[in-house]
Amino acid sequence: MEKCVKCNCSDVNLLETGDLRINHIELVCEECLVKTFEEKINKENLVCDECGSKLKVKIDDGIAWFYCDKGEDHTDYGEYLLEPLDPEKEENWF
Repeated sequence: MEKCVKCNCSDVNLLETGDLRINHIELVCEECLVKTFEEKINKENLVCDECGSKLKVKIDDGIAWFYCDKGEDHTDYGEYLLEPLDPEKEENWF
């Protein structure tokens, strides 16, 4: 049975994280991912562009969303949990 690489829990939903470009994939539970991103928020002092309050994080559909809970017009951006492969030279992201 597969386990979270951070806390070794095996009876939870595991999410793939890492970087496909270097073929590095780890399975991590949502609780550990949120803790990791909360540490990033604190370490990098990530704050809302509009009001300056500390950002929060939620995991949704393979993306870690950093957001301000003060309103929809405030900061809201995401990072892929699993960094995708770069597009071919003839292609682009959009």
